[in-house]
Amino acid sequence: MIKRIEYIRNLAVFKDFNWNKSFAQDGNDSFKSINILYGRNYSGKTTLSRIIRALEIGSISDKYDKPEFSVKFSDETIISNNNLLENKETIRVFNEDFVRDNLSFISNPDGDIESFAVIGDNNNKIEAEIAEIQKELGINKDGEEKTGLYKEQELKTSSYDTAKNDYESTEKNLENMLSQKATGNKTIAIKYKSEIYGDQNYNVSKLKDDIKKVQDSSYTPLTDEEKEEKRNLLKETTKDVIPEMPQIENTFSALIIQTKNLLGKQIGKSEKIEELVKDAVLNRWVKEGKKVHEEKNLRTCAFCGSTITQSRWEKLEKHFDEESTNFEKEIDSLIGRINVASVNMEQGLVINKNSFYSKYHSQIDDLIKKIAQTKINAKNAYKSLILQLNLKRNNLFDVILLKDVFDYSENLSNIMETYNEIRTASNSYTNQLKKDQDNAKEKLRLREVSDFVTEIKYSDIEKDIESKKTDYETKESYLTELNNTIKEKEKLIDKKKSSMNDEEKGATKVNEYLNNFFGHKYLSLKAIKNNDTDKHFRFEIIRDNKKAYNLSEGEYSLVAFCYFIARLEDVLTKDKKPIIWIDDPISSLDSNHIFFVYSLIVSKIADTNSFEQLFISTHNLSFLGYLKRLNGKFLNADSPKDKAYFCINRCFDESTITVMPKYLKNHITEFNYLFSEIYNCSLYKTVDDSNYHSFYDFGNNARKFLELYLFYKFPDESEDRDKMERFFGEGKVQVILSERINNEYSHLKENISRGFSTLDVQEMQKVAKLIVETIKQKDKEQYNALVKSINVSKQ
Repeated sequence: MIKRIEYIRNLAVFKDFNWNKSFAQDGNDSFKSINILYGRNYSGKTTLSRIIRALEIGSISDKYDKPEFSVKFSDETIISNNNLLENKETIRVFNEDFVRDNLSFISNPDGDIESFAVIGDNNNKIEAEIAEIQKELGINKDGEEKTGLYKEQELKTSSYDTAKNDYESTEKNLENMLSQKATGNKTIAIKYKSEIYGDQNYNVSKLKDDIKKVQDSSYTPLTDEEKEEKRNLLKETTKDVIPEMPQIENTFSALIIQTKNLLGKQIGKSEKIEELVKDAVLNRWVKEGKKVHEEKNLRTCAFCGSTITQSRWEKLEKHFDEESTNFEKEIDSLIGRINVASVNMEQGLVINKNSFYSKYHSQIDDLIKKIAQTKINAKNAYKSLILQLNLKRNNLFDVILLKDVFDYSENLSNIMETYNEIRTASNSYTNQLKKDQDNAKEKLRLREVSDFVTEIKYSDIEKDIESKKTDYETKESYLTELNNTIKEKEKLIDKKKSSMNDEEKGATKVNEYLNNFFGHKYLSLKAIKNNDTDKHFRFEIIRDNKKAYNLSEGEYSLVAFCYFIARLEDVLTKDKKPIIWIDDPISSLDSNHIFFVYSLIVSKIADTNSFEQLFISTHNLSFLGYLKRLNGKFLNADSPKDKAYFCINRCFDESTITVMPKYLKNHITEFNYLFSEIYNCSLYKTVDDSNYHSFYDFGNNARKFLELYLFYKFPDESEDRDKMERFFGEGKVQVILSERINNEYSHLKENISRGFSTLDVQEMQKVAKLIVETIKQKDKEQYNALVKSINVSKQ
């Protein structure tokens, strides 16, 4: 099925249509089984049908300037203007192009009508014979598993093809593969890759020599890792001299000694406050408090409010003396030097791998890993020293033993030594590079040949060529005999089918539709034999036993549509369940014929399950009303086919496809729509932005509805007031109230002041309820039908 029309560009009124953009807010993402499209004249309905007809016939008019379109099917297949011939769906389109191509008499009075054949009657015996032959042949359709002789043919053909390729083609193919590998295809040929394999004059003979080398038991191919190393070696160019790595001052051992000394240093405890010496936290707290009190010149304790005596100040001064302060500064200084050493270590030892030849990259990678680990060790060691110094700073009077710290100095020396060795070797390698690259090319070429030999199974091909000859000849004999049998049976089926085709019956079908559905007994289609052309018959329109001329537009339309419906039963379409697109089939027809066209669509298409998908477009609202009844619920179906409604809207010179609005989709006539608005007004409990329009339009809606309803209920010449009294009851207040609402709220000319006031919703709702309840009481069946037409249950 067609899922959607993805886009249309530069095609008549469709300048730049995009399905996703057009339907972004509607949530309608695809066509359904039955699709109704409404659009005014010149909105683009025929243009859409031409796109689908292009899929049917494989081309579109060359009169369009660079048209573009894309149609997506339900299986995600995309058919565009660039690949029309790839369409596999059976499609039948009725539009003016179909009429012009098949019924030339419409534009040329001397023209004919293309004949078509349908399956003739009284052919039961022939059909049985064909069925018997077909059963023996089996199934041979795309997408289905083959059976019968076709299955046997498929199996024998596969076996034969394998044997034939092995015997007749394998040796030749082997030579071709060798030639392609050596000198042929530039993407794989060794000759054209001398920058990798080293021989610009390489040929098949040299390839065979290399094959012997790689087949020798002493040959060992390069590993994938070695192959990558060799390829990287070939990319090498002469490198610049690698300089020495900037030296990092190794002060770590000295920093350890300095830290150890400070941790073990002990300052004098004389004249110290014992409580503070024993409690480092309290000591720090008092020290910070002392500083705060000194800065603010406080003589009372900010914590407890007590007076701080002079003697207490003297004790504090002696406790926090110059020796303690200097010792703290000494610790802080060492911590600073450790931080600097840590940063230098982190930022140092940087190696540019690309400065080295690729053969040394693995060694450089190992060295980089060692550097990274050494930096981690150094960072942890510096961190440990700083933690221990901070502990000492908070416990100035205690002796602290240095915890073990990893000394990375030796690792650093090894790294520098290794780096210099690799650097020296890489700098010296420049003179050896050319020789190693030549050797690498040879090894890479032999690895390529080895892979090639393995890939094509060279040894197996050589062994199998002779052994397949007998097998091939035997299978060829069997297959030839089977193919001849199948061809004979297929020719016999074609011969029997051709005897069943009846072009005269095609004309009879058209006449049947003209007479039975439209009552046209004076027009008929006649099959005329051709004696001097390839076509056996042509069709002519006959009136009074003569070829008809000067048909009216309505008669043209009827004949053309009946012709199209009849062609859906021709030998090329019957039983194929096509996608059908019918473009505005009721042009120039009166109301009676419009209904007959609808009846023909229902009885011959919609209710027969003879289609995969159906599209019908129209500009006629009456015909649209009929089309809303289509449900495609054919006999024995569990449920009707799904259906979708669309509008083709034109704005100035550009058209688009949209979802059909609810007012057009849901209501059969304006009469039903007017009733739905009055009915809704009678039920609304509050007025808001979602329903205010129903009250704003109520005066006009009620007036038009009552005019229509009362005209058909009282089809006489009485005045409107008289009809309303007969409807609501003579002399009732309701009549006066209804007249006031209907007149004042649908006209402002005689009551200008009403236009400057807000709507009286309560009065409107009262009249709405009055109208609905009166119809319900006096015309129950009419009421139930109206309620049903707006999709509301009787309850």
